[in-house]
Amino acid sequence: MKTIPLLCLAAAFAQTHAFPPQGGAPHPLPWSPPGPNDVRAPCPMLNTLANHGYLPHNGKDITEQHTINALYNALGIDAELSKYLHQEAVTTNPAPNATTFSLNDLSRHDILEHCDSNIDDIECVCCLANYVRRR
Repeated sequence: MKTIPLLCLAAAFAQTHAFPPQGGAPHPLPWSPPGPNDVRAPCPMLNTLANHGYLPHNGKDITEQHTINALYNALGIDAELSKYLHQEAVTTNPAPNATTFSLNDLSRHDILEHCDSNIDDIECVCCLANYVRRR
């Protein structure tokens, strides 16, 4: 797996240490469900950021500036870490020389996956083993 799990881990960690934004968007922004043409990720935090409008609500073509603003305003994550996380997320975009990513890019196999409770799911177990082995 790629280092994309760091994105959700950092977002979850930062949520517990977040501080209110200085100016800018109100905190928190109102929730709005995804529409029929919107895309979402396997990461609940990223979906929450899109549903609240910190990331583009449609979940598509997320730029570095979108990522920086969303992670800072919602979670208090600084620009340097946000840039790194965005660069890692862009690697999931199948388009050559991409500078953006969409939330559904993170749903591709071997990018960001969650094992379910069914231990018989051998593919899930293998993905987890490969991830641990690389560490």
